[in-house]
Amino acid sequence: MLMKKELYQQARRIILLLKKKQLSDDLRMRVCGLSGDLFRVKSQWALAIKEYRIAQEIVLNTQSLDLLPRIHSGLAVCYIRIKRFAGALCVLEEILQTQALSSALDQTYYLKGIVLFKTGDFGAAQHAFRRALEC
Repeated sequence: MLMKKELYQQARRIILLLKKKQLSDDLRMRVCGLSGDLFRVKSQWALAIKEYRIAQEIVLNTQSLDLLPRIHSGLAVCYIRIKRFAGALCVLEEILQTQALSSALDQTYYLKGIVLFKTGDFGAAQHAFRRALEC
């Protein structure tokens, strides 16, 4: 059985190999999203943000919005972890504005509640947590 570190290293090698190939925009977007996820797992927040931003740019250029909530959620978590709460709120508001019917709304409102709580806006945080429970 592979250890966590070995799994991470293998996944990273695969992603680096894929990045060297000429991939369709859809596959490039998915590879960048996965790369962002890997960096996030390793607490490499700046690298994760960079990969999520590349994936987000591809999504917005191709109008392939199916992965946008996942990319935005990953991006918001990174911003929360490095205490850039304004950036996190901005990304979460984008999700709420563009993905009104998304299945990820509960997670989005939950993350928004965390950000608002950490910034001291307890009433708005409570409202966001209630919205998360309603989804």
